[in-house]
Amino acid sequence: MAGDAQGPVRPRSPGRVGRRGLRNAAGPRDTEAALRGDTAFGTLVHALLALPEFPEGDALQRTAAALAEHRDLDEEDAAEAANLAQRVRALPALAAIGAADVVYREVPFVYRTSGQVLDGRIDLAYRVSGSWRVIDFKTARLGSAAEARSRYGEQLRRYRTALGALTGQPVKASLCLVRTGELVPVE
Repeated sequence: MAGDAQGPVRPRSPGRVGRRGLRNAAGPRDTEAALRGDTAFGTLVHALLALPEFPEGDALQRTAAALAEHRDLDEEDAAEAANLAQRVRALPALAAIGAADVVYREVPFVYRTSGQVLDGRIDLAYRVSGSWRVIDFKTARLGSAAEARSRYGEQLRRYRTALGALTGQPVKASLCLVRTGELVPVE
């Protein structure tokens, strides 16, 4: 296999057409495939945002490409995911992680309250000066902050409740709309 300074040239898998190719097809099976592609893209962005040491420049692109390949996503998807992750990591709320004394990424939890079991996976939780913050990343194409709160607010309130009960400390919660870079507080 030929290669260059960037690494070996990999043949493109015949089944790897990325999300764009799947979205352009017309049948119901193609719609299912497109949804799987959107889910794979979301998990790719989450994987990049979960990296404890965030790569810069070419290293970020190479990391995204390697992770995309395992999700049957193409180079365009990898580049888009890397761009979104880089923009999100630059947001002030995420830059605050540098001052945090505790940081958790993609942490699963199970918590029982009032006879109800709450479970999930918190995308990001960190503590600065005794105050906790939970951020849930959303890659879905959402029309507004109100739509985001309507669709995902209850999920984030469960995360906030569970983390608050487990730590005994106050928790602020926000949805991060990855595509727009908007941070949406959830009360």
